[in-house]
Amino acid sequence: MKSEIKSLYIHVPFCKHLCNYCDFYKNIKNEDDNKQFDDYFDYLESSLNIHNALNKKMSLNFGKLDTLYFGGGTPSLLKPLGIERLFILLNKFNISFDNKTEVTLEVNPGTTSLNDLQLFKNLGVNRISTGVQSLNNSYLKKLDRLHDSSKALEIINDISSVFANFSVDFMLGLPIIKNEKRDIKNELDQILKINPKHISLYILTVKNDYVHKKVLPDDKYLEEEYLFVSNYLIKKGFKHYEVSNFSKPGYESQHNLNYWKSKSVAALGPSATGYFYSQKLRYVWNKKLPKLSEENLNNSEQKLESFYMRIRSSLGIKYDNYFTGEDKLKFINLVKNWEQRGLAKYNNEAMRLNSNGYLVIDSLMDEVFNHTNSI
Repeated sequence: MKSEIKSLYIHVPFCKHLCNYCDFYKNIKNEDDNKQFDDYFDYLESSLNIHNALNKKMSLNFGKLDTLYFGGGTPSLLKPLGIERLFILLNKFNISFDNKTEVTLEVNPGTTSLNDLQLFKNLGVNRISTGVQSLNNSYLKKLDRLHDSSKALEIINDISSVFANFSVDFMLGLPIIKNEKRDIKNELDQILKINPKHISLYILTVKNDYVHKKVLPDDKYLEEEYLFVSNYLIKKGFKHYEVSNFSKPGYESQHNLNYWKSKSVAALGPSATGYFYSQKLRYVWNKKLPKLSEENLNNSEQKLESFYMRIRSSLGIKYDNYFTGEDKLKFINLVKNWEQRGLAKYNNEAMRLNSNGYLVIDSLMDEVFNHTNSI
């Protein structure tokens, strides 16, 4: 009997502008060049034929989806006609969803209208994620963003008038601007007035040749900023349910939870990565051609990855799933130490990190490696 694929990520690699910090695969969308979109849909259709062959090899089928996520890039540049075209293509390959499916679309300020948002909703999109990053114009300019604070607030207000479930991306660790201190509380208060159900909080991560590398804040600054925002959002009724994610109760991203639970998530689009848990298979799509490369994981690699994904979230670590015998006792003692240091909570069955623990998760992983042999 074939297993069903219940989650799908589709990468849409188009942007109006390439921001100086972003490392995702994308291309500039020329508004007058419809061939770019046609080539993209040809890529996807060829990829779906290849994916079906992979499914057959792995004894898998696409079932009715629980989650569908359009990421990028800027998927909203496809406009409602493009999103409809995507749905028609999925239907051609018997990939279906209904009103219970979480269907997320990423949008950027200045790339969509109120009418477009309503049309997206009519097509079946029921969750929006928008990349605001900051409401300070000086910092937005440093980030090379095209929008300003007024455009950011406009898109959040428009989204809130159409969608009950939406997320706002907010960024920390921005390049320091001389003689200007960022008022993060004020920025958050402006966003929270519009009542987003979810906030993704990212620390700016860049390569060594980043144009503003020399004026990035130090670790102490980042620690204080991250903990301030984390604690502030928690006080405002958000649950810190993953290192970079906060939600009101019941509004966690179901799609992203699949990654943190190490569940299977299929993927389509240039550079997109899919994962089949039971088959221990990861695959990555080529950026230019509709072909994929496969990576087979062994038991130890899969166990380590599962551990790392769960410790990043409020799902936490159930001891018996990862440790036995002496290693289990060593890990429990390690967790007790973490609790004493204000980094975690534990009981006889499981442990969960808090915001302080999330902040130092890499060093905690080093402690696990140094004290146990199971991971």
